[in-house]
Amino acid sequence: MRAYEGIFFRFAISIGVISILVTTYFLGYFGNNFQRVRFVNVPTTKNGSPLDLNEYRLIEFGPRTDSPTAESLNLDEPTCQPQNNIVFIKTAKTGGSTMASIIYRYALRHDLIAAVDPDHNALIQEDESAEHYVIETYNCSDFPGYNIIASHIYYNRPAMEEIVSDAKYITIIRFPQSQIKSGFYFMKKDELFPNAPNPFGEYVKLKYEKYIESGSRPERGIHNDFKRFNLSMDESTLASEIQRLDNELDLVMLTEYYDESLILLGKLLCWDFEDLVYHKMKEHKTEHPPVTPQTERMITELTSLDIKFYNYFNDTLWEKIRRYEGNFTADLQKFRAIQNEVDTICRFGNESHFCRLLHYDCYFLSVKLSTRNEEWIC
Repeated sequence: MRAYEGIFFRFAISIGVISILVTTYFLGYFGNNFQRVRFVNVPTTKNGSPLDLNEYRLIEFGPRTDSPTAESLNLDEPTCQPQNNIVFIKTAKTGGSTMASIIYRYALRHDLIAAVDPDHNALIQEDESAEHYVIETYNCSDFPGYNIIASHIYYNRPAMEEIVSDAKYITIIRFPQSQIKSGFYFMKKDELFPNAPNPFGEYVKLKYEKYIESGSRPERGIHNDFKRFNLSMDESTLASEIQRLDNELDLVMLTEYYDESLILLGKLLCWDFEDLVYHKMKEHKTEHPPVTPQTERMITELTSLDIKFYNYFNDTLWEKIRRYEGNFTADLQKFRAIQNEVDTICRFGNESHFCRLLHYDCYFLSVKLSTRNEEWIC
């Protein structure tokens, strides 16, 4: 019996010594190679550095805030400088709130000044003619000026340049039929047709009958992008007006090709994929009756000029993609992989700073920007 106890004792001592040696070795290894293990399974940005997702750091090996550098990963330094001055003209029911949230998050991360007022709305107010803007500036001699406009605002290039200088001008549009239908249900206009099996069809029918009776094409209410961009409803001058707008805007995004538009935006602004990831805002998944062929025909006739407007910028979008510097398909696939990874990481109550910021809507982000402006400007 004592012989067995002696063997067991020596075995236990041996295991203890081996455990100490192994522990010492791995502590040294992880201490010297922490970055290598800390970011396992974390999506990378376009330049190869990891996204700042606190929950995906291997915190059991100790806190660490630095990230791998371009030099340590043998990556080339960016050849362009990020563009920080941006004017984004929001349009209704196009994904504009999602886009504005992307811009506002960028402003927060990079200490930029957005034109939002203490009541957390757009700081810019237009006069009735939309020819002038009324904007409050901070009352101090060293106010650096604004970097960002991202709001529902009528396009007026000279007035905008007085607020944000040397800016890139961006907007987003959507196929008219989808945009009008989305706005119809968002504004709860279906409640005006409580007994109709297809409220949107009835709404379009009334608009069409009025159009036939009057002979004049109706304006599109909250979706009147023609008015927002100072375009007339005159078919004889529309082509030249669209051409002017194309020359003045740096990018017209399309809702139907949201990710493709973001890749072009990233190239235009020299932003990283981390700056472009998003969480969809104001998305409603309620099922509505489908658009019938008859309704589609009436909408097409009612919005023929809007469709020409959309088709023009649809063509320019794909022309920009054809002229893209680099491998557009590869960049799009990489961005979507990152977007899917971020969606998975941030889906179920992840309280990391990154995920909380991603889920903030435009209003809450404007609150944060306004509060920060009040605290440290001047």
